[in-house]
Amino acid sequence: RWGDQDYAKYENARRSYSLMLEREGVQQVLLFRMLRYFIRTDNMEEIERMRTYLGMVEMEIDGEAYAELGGYLLDKHLAEPLRYNLDGVSQVLLDALDAAPEYPPVYYHLARIYRLSMSIGPENRSLDAAIQLFEKKRPLGRRDMEMLLDAVIRRGENFADQEQDLDALRYLTRAKTEYENAVDRMLIESDPKYGRVYDRIGDIYYYRGSEYEDALQMYLKAKQNGYSTREMDYKIGVVHYRAQRYDDALQAFTDSRGAFSQERNLDYAIANTLFRRRSYSAAVGYYQRLLRDLMAERNAIPNLLINENPRHLALVEYLRRTYNNLGVALLREARTSGNRENWTRGMASLAQSAEISENYLREPETAERAATVNLGYLM
Repeated sequence: RWGDQDYAKYENARRSYSLMLEREGVQQVLLFRMLRYFIRTDNMEEIERMRTYLGMVEMEIDGEAYAELGGYLLDKHLAEPLRYNLDGVSQVLLDALDAAPEYPPVYYHLARIYRLSMSIGPENRSLDAAIQLFEKKRPLGRRDMEMLLDAVIRRGENFADQEQDLDALRYLTRAKTEYENAVDRMLIESDPKYGRVYDRIGDIYYYRGSEYEDALQMYLKAKQNGYSTREMDYKIGVVHYRAQRYDDALQAFTDSRGAFSQERNLDYAIANTLFRRRSYSAAVGYYQRLLRDLMAERNAIPNLLINENPRHLALVEYLRRTYNNLGVALLREARTSGNRENWTRGMASLAQSAEISENYLREPETAERAATVNLGYLM
């Protein structure tokens, strides 16, 4: 246990166990403690040797050691799935369950296995059992606290995925409080894998509660704890944009660049933010780049079926809005600089937006014009 804080102590443990084996011979308790030593020091070769040996002899299983073994093997698979498979891991944990049915880490690691197989019911039942047993075991050490935190967060995430917001908030808020208390007591250090709890709480506020400022505070707290995603930066930008904090919005959208999957949304958001900041020339550049991408996508479609294909309809709507916003940005830039060419280009872009509305956005049954007014007149 001391080795958790001072790795050098593991060598002292090995010497003590080796000395006991020499004096007392092969005994069950010493074998399983050596197994845990090899797990803690990440010695896969010795672990496999011990697994083989333990499978050949008739010996009562140490459920706690097998629970740790199952968790270790699962971690190895998640880190290097091509190198380490899950063969036998479930059986290791089931053997641990038989030997130690009241040991909470067994249920925690079983829940992780069920998550990989997308068995939501068994996963939730295992998480509930783990949480209940960890509570009975208090006070908890660092390892147990880390597992409890992850279990409570995962339970909340599962409720959130099923849009059961009240239950999700109950678990996620509980995890947030537990995490902050554990960090304050220096039981654990702040860690991105627990910082994600703020992101999940923020998403409930953002998507379902429309409580954007509360969501923003959660997202910023997640970043303080080292948890950050491109998508979260994008949502931070949206919140700032809605509140007309355009400088902050632009910074967040810029942070969201790179691996973010919806580059179209991001370019559009940055262009709109630049426009609101009255950076008209920069906005024009983004609108033009976005328009080139949209037109390339449009030209790759032989027949637009906007009444049958939602993707086609979304593309046409994007084209209409981008032409409109480009036109307005060009007109604003022309007023500022006196550039008549941009004025002409701006009017042409607005006309193109109106033409898209005229040609595509009609009522499918009556062929009447859409009720929406051309966006150029709404700006």
